[in-house]
Amino acid sequence: MAQSKILSLYILVPALFLSATLLAAEGNYYPKSEKKQLQIGDEDYKSKNVALLGITGVYIADEILKSSAAIRGLSIDSELIERVQNKLAAVGIKTLSKEDIEAEPGQPRLDIYPNFPAFIDDDNGFKVIENLACCRASVWMQFTQGGKILTTPDANLRLGTWGDGADTNDCDNLGNWIGIAIEEKIDKFIEDYRQASNSAREKEAAALAEVERYHDSALQQCNGAPILYTAAFAANSPSLMNARLPDFVELADIVKRCEHYHYAIETHSYQRGDTELNRRLSQQRAAALTHYLLALGAPEERFDVSPRGEEQLLVAGEDEAAHAINRRVFVSPTLLD
Repeated sequence: MAQSKILSLYILVPALFLSATLLAAEGNYYPKSEKKQLQIGDEDYKSKNVALLGITGVYIADEILKSSAAIRGLSIDSELIERVQNKLAAVGIKTLSKEDIEAEPGQPRLDIYPNFPAFIDDDNGFKVIENLACCRASVWMQFTQGGKILTTPDANLRLGTWGDGADTNDCDNLGNWIGIAIEEKIDKFIEDYRQASNSAREKEAAALAEVERYHDSALQQCNGAPILYTAAFAANSPSLMNARLPDFVELADIVKRCEHYHYAIETHSYQRGDTELNRRLSQQRAAALTHYLLALGAPEERFDVSPRGEEQLLVAGEDEAAHAINRRVFVSPTLLD
């Protein structure tokens, strides 16, 4: 049996005061709808083609068309519905049977509603009123499918999520006209169905492009220039400067993300004070930074921290500005083989 996707649409309906009061008293609320809601009561189906997305089958309800044409003596092309079915099949939409929709309520269906000119009963059947100043006939195609509402989620409602129609003031050969009009509306239905699929693919492609863009950006960070953090530590202390903590959080994130790189991290100190003291202080700073990066989840095998002491001063000078610059962390990424 052909299967088709049933789209659950959420619509807002007024709540009774008593019900709202009980809900509030019990602390219960309607389930949250994460997606933007579709207004389906205004018959403005533009931009709502999302409701056609994922359809694999539809029932063509032509009963009213056949009965209306029969009692009015109109001749409808016997191959019309077959052509409609072939058009739908060409885009992957199967025709559901009446047994299908009865066995699984809520399956998509496309109803054909004809509206012929005014008729009278002359005891011999119906015929068009003679001498009408204006003759008008129309046909409306209505697509419906199962849906649910927040207030009664267990109810399986039938919601109209697409529609289109045509009309004429020429009553010559109405049987031929309505057949042409129906095929044109089916073509429009298929066009909107394709547009829904194309829009979904475009959104998917955009999402993938965003992932690729993020990935490329991450690779640029992985393969970027060496990173220099000045004033990384407090004076005469292995403690990381609070102002630099966000930078080291970012560094840990880069190390975690860039699995094809290894990071050589150096801790440096200024030249003020005893050389041996500065060497030990640099070692303590290296240990503190290592502990911090590991605590943030940076894999130990992707980086190493080396204490450099006062061996490689970045700037000369004995003022506080020079000392702050030399109390630095230097990071150099290397691409692994």
